Amino acid sequence: MQLTHRWHEDIFALVSSVSLISLGIVLFKQAGIVVGGTMGLALLLQKVTHWSFGTWFFLVNIPFYVIALRKMSVSFVMKTVLVVGIVSLCGDHMGDLVSISKLEPVYA
Repeated sequence: MQLTHRWHEDIFALVSSVSLISLGIVLFKQAGIVVGGTMGLALLLQKVTHWSFGTWFFLVNIPFYVIALRKMSVSFVMKTVLVVGIVSLCGDHMGDLVSISKLEPVYA
């Protein structure tokens, strides 16, 4: 039996995940911490090039879209591309909306 989600459940999941991930990116950027995975690679590449975090984050994830197309459904891949695209945009601009005056690296 295959479980499916209703459209409003998908929208809630997309909005909540993008919000939390984008806030995490802001915290890591402000603390100057580089983590592992695609986010860490994008943060590192942003520091050594003139391209933004969002551009790198989207580009670094391209191989995973290709792998997912082979193994998962097209619907899953499209939702993933949508979320990564929005996270890329929000990761670049959430810092304009959220102001953190002091951040201890241990809490990021």
